[in-house]
Amino acid sequence: METARPASLASPETVGVTNPGGSSPLVLTCDHASNFLPPEFGTLGLAAEELSRHIAWDPGAL
Repeated sequence: METARPASLASPETVGVTNPGGSSPLVLTCDHASNFLPPEFGTLGLAAEELSRHIAWDPGAL
């Protein structure tokens, strides 16, 4: 099992909260909903034009 990364290494922009005052006991996530990469990962070796293609994100997911 992979160990979670320490919070000190995670960028605050990594997670977006849409409704912080929500009262539901459920949490919905959407993997691949943007092409955001935390700064510590750089571009993962991808050119800027590749990051705008479907290989980097799913425009319909969000």
